[in-house]
Amino acid sequence: MRQTIAYFNGKTKAVEAARDLAEHLEELEDPELTTLSKDIANEVHGDYYLARIIKKGIAYHIGYLPAAIRMRIEDMFRKGKITTMFCTSTFLEGVNLPADNLFITDNRIFRSQMNPVDFRNLIGRVGWVEYNLYGNVIFVLSEDDKLPETKYVETFQEPVPEQTLSIDAGPKTLTNPERKYIVKALKEGNIELVKRNDQQSEESYIMMRKLGLILLQDIMNDNNSLVRQSFPDLISKDDAALIKEKFKDSFALPDDDINISADQTRNPIIAIRQGLEYPKMKDDKFRYDDVIVFLERLCTIFKWEEYEYSTLGKVTKGQHMKLRWYAVILIQWMSGQGLSNILKQDIWHHVHYPDNFWINKTKTTVYKDNIEFRNILFADTLEVIDNLSFSACRIIFCGSPTNTRKFVELRSSIITGMNMSSME
Repeated sequence: MRQTIAYFNGKTKAVEAARDLAEHLEELEDPELTTLSKDIANEVHGDYYLARIIKKGIAYHIGYLPAAIRMRIEDMFRKGKITTMFCTSTFLEGVNLPADNLFITDNRIFRSQMNPVDFRNLIGRVGWVEYNLYGNVIFVLSEDDKLPETKYVETFQEPVPEQTLSIDAGPKTLTNPERKYIVKALKEGNIELVKRNDQQSEESYIMMRKLGLILLQDIMNDNNSLVRQSFPDLISKDDAALIKEKFKDSFALPDDDINISADQTRNPIIAIRQGLEYPKMKDDKFRYDDVIVFLERLCTIFKWEEYEYSTLGKVTKGQHMKLRWYAVILIQWMSGQGLSNILKQDIWHHVHYPDNFWINKTKTTVYKDNIEFRNILFADTLEVIDNLSFSACRIIFCGSPTNTRKFVELRSSIITGMNMSSME
């Protein structure tokens, strides 16, 4: 039986397309797919769409899926048990599967148009010699698609430009105003590097901030890296000396992690010296109010409103609503609960506190406890866990061996939970 991969620019679109196809198919009554379906239902939730459609040989492959589930899906696809898989741009990371057909429904990755390298990488997912001699690539346009048919042909025919290393290409993406902004901030001893204006995209801001932190490290360490070389006309010897003077204090020294600025390293050390402590369990439980107070302090200490403004520091109606939601999940992870129990608690939380439920990244509504809203909640929770394990937990504890140990234990518990050892 021929196997198919369908690319969609968005997780919601991929899941919806998988469900639409599954509605027209019967269950295969395959023992391995039935077992995988039961495992997903037990470890995630019985209402999770994936647990239902996978029995029909249909699956989706998206970023927030727990690693253990994703690997088993890939294994079932290799065996030919799963015949159709819907994916997003995470599939470009190099998963080699025996696909005969690839349907491409968009020429974008997020908001950016797919470049020739990404496009070739995507179509290279089919026709692997290890599995088959050739593959078919089908471009799909919907009736309301504004993209002209010729655009896919142009992208296909466009030659791949000469490639450079990211460390070399990165500085070239900065505009001259962004370079001047970085240098001005460093000369003033300011390492916050907030967004230049409301029009600056999140991707542009993240790149600007990281390169600014690398530049500061280079100046402090007299390192003439490719990043520093991209500022030759903006930083004189006197400028470099001034920047060194501004950041000579050990508290102001840049962190080795380019995702964390000096103020984010300095502030928690001061806070810990002043008595900041990890929330204590009371009656063998973490109290929600205590964790919220702790996270609100961390929000101030780490300046999440500036540096993590779309997740940890997101402000809605004057409050950190997402931070409160993160606290609910974090408490459960810290208490050693598995993913299934966490999702059950999440449902309970939203049933009792239904207001301001994020139905997508820009719109809130009142939570309704049905299968559609539950799956939105499941997807959001899995993404939150991803954020907590790679963002919040990376910088929650620092400054002392005890706090570092607690951080390692917390992060390990989260990653262990995500791996869901019972499914391995």
